[in-house]
Amino acid sequence: MPRLVGANWFSVPGIAPQTFAAGPTDWITLTPTSSRVVGITNVLFFGTCPTPTTIDILLLKRSALNTGGTSTSVAATPTDEVPTGLATNASVLVYTANPSILGTLVGVAAAPIKLNLGPPGAAGFVSIPFGTGIVPALKLRSTSHQFAINLNGVSLPANTLISCRIEEYEEQ
Repeated sequence: MPRLVGANWFSVPGIAPQTFAAGPTDWITLTPTSSRVVGITNVLFFGTCPTPTTIDILLLKRSALNTGGTSTSVAATPTDEVPTGLATNASVLVYTANPSILGTLVGVAAAPIKLNLGPPGAAGFVSIPFGTGIVPALKLRSTSHQFAINLNGVSLPANTLISCRIEEYEEQ
């Protein structure tokens, strides 16, 4: 995607919690923390599992925020185009216990993604680009909007490791 003039670009590096919720729903959320528009341009997943398996990943947009659950905040890091010291205006949470109430669903941002997992050396990988060709960047325009990566409520096999990287920009 061509870079937007006047936008600040950030990347949320590899996210890989060691513990997933039982029957995980929203695993990761990204929410604007100010009036700036946040655009998501790419989401990448890769992972391993001792027993080969395929999992569904849903990319969702919500118009109300999740509440409850146990989560940890993860920092987005600026890319080369961002002035030194500039912080992101998006909050990223990784859940190890499901939110008690999921926010209001606006829609599914992409068709369900199938991630094939295998043992180390046979890891699965998938990249979902937004903002290329006919697919526009996924935009969050308010502090009540939320992008959620959902694992469809299905229990994951023991010792499953999934990493995620989110690339986003913020309009000024």
